[in-house]
Amino acid sequence: MKKNMQDYFDSRGWIGHFKKDESGTPIRNNGKYELEFGDSLQRTSMNCIFNWVGALNSPMDRAAIKASFWRKSFDIWLPSGEPVRHWSRLEWYGKSGTMSGDQIEPYLWASVMFDLPDVFWPMFKKLFKRGFLAWNTKRIGQTDEKTKLPDFIGLRVVSPMLRMLMKESAFTALLLYIPLIFWDLIWTGLNSIIRVVTPLFDRENTGDDINFVCSLVGSKICFDNPAAWFWRKFYLIARPEARIKNNLSFNANQRGYLGPQTAFNQYFHELAAPPLNDKAWAVIVWL
Repeated sequence: MKKNMQDYFDSRGWIGHFKKDESGTPIRNNGKYELEFGDSLQRTSMNCIFNWVGALNSPMDRAAIKASFWRKSFDIWLPSGEPVRHWSRLEWYGKSGTMSGDQIEPYLWASVMFDLPDVFWPMFKKLFKRGFLAWNTKRIGQTDEKTKLPDFIGLRVVSPMLRMLMKESAFTALLLYIPLIFWDLIWTGLNSIIRVVTPLFDRENTGDDINFVCSLVGSKICFDNPAAWFWRKFYLIARPEARIKNNLSFNANQRGYLGPQTAFNQYFHELAAPPLNDKAWAVIVWL
């Protein structure tokens, strides 16, 4: 079945997944699929990033993407000053204790790419005050009061932070260019190697590829450099093809794609998931 991206948007343009019944079948009411938004901020930010790449030669389209993302940035903040994954406060993903590092990372990258310091710095400053611990003190879907340790994302915010600072002025761009190269050499290099080696032992391990590709897009658009270029090409060429166990049809259809493309195909394979892999194909080739 061909997936239609419009089926995954809510009334405010946020992206969700289809809700499923106990048998795993997507639920429909009055001809429309019911949606849940457990990873909505990540998916929505990612969609904006991919749209931005597709609109690099269209200033009007870029302005619309930037304005849409900027408006959405207000939806995630509770009156307490805590961010959440989605604007609806009726479900768990719009309540306290839910914002994870995986949601925050592409949100920060999008704000850097779109040159939105008023979106980037409030999130960064709140993370700084928390020792760079995210707000996901509850497990996914949890409704009781038990807590868990939240994500530490201090290292993941360094690259977008440096690039946002470099956008402030020509002086900061010059001052931070060498530290940025050094950071990209170490951090992007380490992540590239991990994302190449890990799938050799587990071809279904694709979750970390999703945000990593977003970071590669951001690093190319914002102050690209030789270290970022080298590790980006290494990852694109060397990342093994993703697989799905006991799905010979899917596995056979991945031949001819780059490894990161197959990772997106695998991650968003099921009907319940939005077809973000369709947009990712062109972006990955562009990288």
